[in-house]
Amino acid sequence: SYLYIGINQEHPILKSKNVRQAMAWLIDVDRLIASTQYGMATPTVGPIPPFQSKNYNADLTRYTFDLEKAKKLLKEDGWEDSNNNGILDKKMNGKQTELELSILINAGHENRKLSGLLFQEDLAKAGIKLNLDFQESRLMFSNQLKGDFELCIGAWGSDSAPFDGEQLFHSSQIGDNKFNYTGFSNKLADQIMDSTKFCLDEGKRALLYKRLQEVLHEELPYIFLFNPTNKIILRKDFANVYTSSINPGFRETAFLPK
Repeated sequence: SYLYIGINQEHPILKSKNVRQAMAWLIDVDRLIASTQYGMATPTVGPIPPFQSKNYNADLTRYTFDLEKAKKLLKEDGWEDSNNNGILDKKMNGKQTELELSILINAGHENRKLSGLLFQEDLAKAGIKLNLDFQESRLMFSNQLKGDFELCIGAWGSDSAPFDGEQLFHSSQIGDNKFNYTGFSNKLADQIMDSTKFCLDEGKRALLYKRLQEVLHEELPYIFLFNPTNKIILRKDFANVYTSSINPGFRETAFLPK
C-alpha cells in the first residue's frame, strides 16, 4: 500500500502547481516514517510499488523537506505575509486571502492524527496554516467522493497485478461517486493511461508507466509519501514461513509446526 495526501485540484488556492509543489517540499517524509511507522516504511514517488521494479520510476527525485524551495515557489505565486501575523496572504478575486487550508483525517486513527500534526507543524514553517478536520471514516470518504474537501490523508493498496491508474487519475473518472475525487485532469496523463491498455510489449508499457509517474510527480494530484512495511508477528513454533507481496503478506497454507 501507499500513503498519500490528496489535493483538490479545483480549490482556488490549490489550483496553483506552485502551491502544491511547495507543500510537497514542506512535508518531512523521513520524520513521518520515523514517527508513525517506527522506521518500517520506504519513501515513494508514485502509485506503483517499488517491488514492481520494471515499472517503478526510480529515477525520479523524491520531494524531501526543503524550506527554501517551498518559500521560493510561494513567493513566485505572490504569497507574502503582508500583516506579519505568521500566515502568508495575497489578493484573490479582489479579496485579501490567507494561505489557510484544511485536511481531512480519519477520526480515531492515531497514526493519521500524528501525521496530520506533523504536516501542520511542517507547513507552518513556511507560513501555511493547516487545520485538522477529523471525520468518521464513512463520512470522510463520502465527502471525498463528492469533492467536498481541500486536502485529505489516504492510502491505497496494491498487489502484483499490472498497474492501472485510470480509476484514480483519468479525467473520465471525475464526478460524484467516482474515484478521481481530486479532480485531476491532464491530457498527457490520459493519453498514457489509454495507451497502456493496448500495449502488449512489456518494455514499452514500462516506459509508459514511468512517464505517467513523471507527470503525477510534477502535477501532484497526490503527494505520495511512503510504502509501509507489512508487519507480521509469528509464533515461534511455526516453520516453513514464506512472505508474499500479495495480501495478507504471507502463505498461511505453507505453515508447518516445528
